[in-house]
Amino acid sequence: MTKLIRCSVLFACVIGLGACGFHLRGQEDTALPEVLHRIKVVRTGPVSKELTQDLTHALRNIAGVEVSEEDSKEKLPGLVISQDKLERRVLAVSAVNTKISNYLLRYHVSFQVKADDGKVLLAPQTILLQRSYSANQTDVVAKAHEEEALERALRSDAVQQILFRLTTIDTKIEPASGHETLP
Repeated sequence: MTKLIRCSVLFACVIGLGACGFHLRGQEDTALPEVLHRIKVVRTGPVSKELTQDLTHALRNIAGVEVSEEDSKEKLPGLVISQDKLERRVLAVSAVNTKISNYLLRYHVSFQVKADDGKVLLAPQTILLQRSYSANQTDVVAKAHEEEALERALRSDAVQQILFRLTTIDTKIEPASGHETLP
């Protein structure tokens, strides 16, 4: 009898999570507009190779987009990344021994999307993500690994946010000319 109750509770939880719209991370609906089904990722400023690789991978494997090489002469819409910057700031200092006790990692990514004719499809956007972590002066190697893991997590979150913002592009809206007449 208790096995039946457990199975019923588990089934109700699974149904409840599905009904409320819960999705596992990375399983979001990333249906991009038709105009972005072939795109190239273009770096115009100080942008890490890791971000470019992660974006290219996500566009190909999650969104099903054909990504062309950046130096391709083919006229394609471009995801233009102008900045990718990671900063580490001191967040707290111990009052006892005046050593750093917490750091804050801040990750900035600036980008926009342009059509193959140069028209802006998505105005310049900036994503700012941050995470804090404690500093352990006795285990420096472990904290270095933790910081690297946080950097990867921040970059992954930024890629997910970029993909989400790409899904919001509406290519059917024409820019207002200022001379519209109403019927």
